[in-house]
Order: sequence, then structure tokens, then C-alpha cells
Amino acid sequence: MDNQQHILLVEDDSELAEWIAGYLKDNQFFVQIINRGDLVEEFVRQNPPDLIILDINLPGCDGFEVCRRLRPFYNHPIVMLTAND
Repeated sequence: MDNQQHILLVEDDSELAEWIAGYLKDNQFFVQIINRGDLVEEFVRQNPPDLIILDINLPGCDGFEVCRRLRPFYNHPIVMLTAND
């Protein structure tokens, strides 16, 4: 990982997640993908990223609830990214 910024991408659409991750990796970011909201809190506690890109519509736990669960201990940016109208 060297000195690359660590981004956690939380997106259940695998094609979209790979497209976004590919762009970020091409721009020298270290990217990890999680496709379920209920897996995020434990992951972030063990591997805190520098930034989280978070979808709203996720299986297991929606993005709003994920954000509420993370905020008491995670003080880095969370960017909400969704296809909702």
C-alpha cells in the first residue's frame, strides 16, 4: 500500500464498483470494496480507511444507517454516492 491513500468503496453493484475502483486505482489510490452495509462497521474498526465512498441502497444495512454507526468512532470523510433520483 506504501503511501497511497486508502479508500473504502461500499457499493453493491459489482460492475459499477469495479468501474469506480479502477478509476481510483489508476489515479494511485488503494481501494477496497465491500458490497453489503452490514459488513462495513467491523471492517472500518479493523482497517480504517482515509475516505469512505458509500452507496445508500445496500443489502444488509442501508448507507444512512452505516453512516450513523460509523460516526461515533470514524472521523474521516464519508462521501455518499448513489443513483437515487
